[in-house]
Amino acid sequence: MTPLELLKKQYEHTTHEIDVLKTQQKDILRELRSVCTHLRLGEYRQPRPWRICLDCGAEEESWSFESLQMRRESQRKDGPERGLVEIFHGSHELCQQRKAGERYLVGASAR
Repeated sequence: MTPLELLKKQYEHTTHEIDVLKTQQKDILRELRSVCTHLRLGEYRQPRPWRICLDCGAEEESWSFESLQMRRESQRKDGPERGLVEIFHGSHELCQQRKAGERYLVGASAR
């Protein structure tokens, strides 16, 4: 086998391994999102409230704070408290918190 053929074979093998890992990553993210209760939130306030869960990447945007499902107060009476962990000064900062894969919209944004 020539050096070129060997490199092409290694490249194809590595590409296949990356595809397998990406599939595993999507499966894990789907599982994470199914169990996450969105307790650690980040927020960008202009021009309207836009929040993201810092753990699973769930996003919500609304015209008012009252209509947000991911409000600061906890949705569960017996569970841990939900809180804003970070305030972003630009939408690009919030977008950097997104996880790999498709956007995951919840609450007011999912309607």
